[in-house]
Amino acid sequence: MSHTPSTRYRYQGIVDKHIVGRWESVTIGAVEFVDVQAWLTELAETQSTASVTRIHRVMSRILDLAVRDKRVPSNPAHKASLPRVAHKKGRYLTAAQVEELATKADSWGVLVLFLAYTGLPLPFPRRRSSGKAVAVEGGPRAVVRPGRHRRGLS
Repeated sequence: MSHTPSTRYRYQGIVDKHIVGRWESVTIGAVEFVDVQAWLTELAETQSTASVTRIHRVMSRILDLAVRDKRVPSNPAHKASLPRVAHKKGRYLTAAQVEELATKADSWGVLVLFLAYTGLPLPFPRRRSSGKAVAVEGGPRAVVRPGRHRRGLS
């Protein structure tokens, strides 16, 4: 499987920072599900849910290679429980706050009231690149590659 330079760089950082320190003294055949699960639980105390998920993905891919090469019979990281994303409760303005905001918005006041009371999202344009080229950190230097959603199109 080939990855972009930025993905390889990110994966290498995860291996160096999180995986090597914990697993370098354990032979690949001695890695067990309970150990992986305990490690992930420990990581969840100091890392975000997204970070734990990325770290698990990299560890699982390493173990998938070990399965492919017949070094272990199965991947002990499969079926590991990952932390769930905690959904943040939305913050809403009171009716008095909406009225105050509409008053301070001058000519935009009607729009503020309309959006606040209908629940429609703000009509700001989404900021997307043209997709022609993207500069990404790829280790010690930036890498320019074609944009994802336009790859192969002219």
